[in-house]
Amino acid sequence: MKYTTLLVTTLVLTCTQALFAGTKKEAIDLLSAVHTKYQKAGALVEQVVVTFPAIKDGAAPLKQVVKLALTDDSGQVSSDGVLKIWDGESLFVEFGNSPEAYLQVDAKSMQAALDTLSGYGDTPWSVPLRDSRVLKTWVAGLCMSNSVAEVIDVSPDTKELGSQIILLKSDNEKALVHVSSKNIVTKVVNNLHRGGEEFIVTRDATTNIYDKVPAIKFDTAGKTRVKTFHDLKIRAEKQKADTASKDKTKEKKLEAAPDFTLQTLDGSGSVTLSDLKGKVVVLDFWATWCPPCRRGLPLLNEYDAEYGSDLVKVFAVNVWERGDKKQWLEAVQTFWKDNKYKTAVLLASEDKSLSEKYGVTGIPTTVVIDTNGNIFKIHKGFTSEMISDLKKSVEGAFKASK
Repeated sequence: MKYTTLLVTTLVLTCTQALFAGTKKEAIDLLSAVHTKYQKAGALVEQVVVTFPAIKDGAAPLKQVVKLALTDDSGQVSSDGVLKIWDGESLFVEFGNSPEAYLQVDAKSMQAALDTLSGYGDTPWSVPLRDSRVLKTWVAGLCMSNSVAEVIDVSPDTKELGSQIILLKSDNEKALVHVSSKNIVTKVVNNLHRGGEEFIVTRDATTNIYDKVPAIKFDTAGKTRVKTFHDLKIRAEKQKADTASKDKTKEKKLEAAPDFTLQTLDGSGSVTLSDLKGKVVVLDFWATWCPPCRRGLPLLNEYDAEYGSDLVKVFAVNVWERGDKKQWLEAVQTFWKDNKYKTAVLLASEDKSLSEKYGVTGIPTTVVIDTNGNIFKIHKGFTSEMISDLKKSVEGAFKASK
């Protein structure tokens, strides 16, 4: 069954015209039926497993789990260690590792609540499908790129998938939206194009509809209210630091960071790691086609802007780009320019052995090197607490160097 589903999905992505036999109107009508189903539900309880493509052959795919509970007057979304609860009047945000502090902002709907934190995690598609009556808002929730997409077509019923498939399309994305016979979205396959390459992200949903569930509330008892999301992150950082100071940790033997010389993206020359002894060095391994990397890079740049200095050198190390050098180099240059990032980029996509020397099996991976040239800390994957994690690791690297 899994093989059949994969085969059908692949065929749909590559042979769209042959498999889609409906009309745009039928597709819009089906989305409207989903909206009606979700809107009339007393409560939605959903889990979405997001699967990103394997970074390279032999590597495991990256997965993220997003959990949602939504009623007429309350809702909850949890992902990446961040809990967001809407009680009908306000949105409350809490970090899982720092439950003693919270952020509270006014919000009249779950959609409005999550929009206030649009830069800190995606909004599950069930929220706009339930809260909004606007077609383009539904489509935006089902797509992953920033480009404006439109409804194209709908497939006939298929016994293999047990659903109809709606095709959405923009300049750099195709999205296949699987809708069950009960008008519930069960899967979205997003085929994204970037820098001449394409990659597929699959989001599998398990959705249960109930007549009624207890209202979701946030307990503020004994907790400190902060003013901004930044303040909340600072609290989480302090909590982690306090916990670490109480723990008895064994002294570890530090490993020397493999030396390298890499060219810079801006053409200013090259950087040799061994020349940077006496400084703490942060290396963030990334690629343009990697969604978790794209979520982490704004935080890396924010950290660099605030804490980067002559003693703390931050580099975005570009690896694993696909295609010939001219093609991927143009993609990297365009990506960096379009996002207006300032952090220095080192080009390592031609050096296939560098990531292996550093034990990088998936990206993003961020390596902190102390002033003696030893690897102090390795952070794997994306986390919304990247800035506080890096600050703590850099401070630890300075102490380890003494």
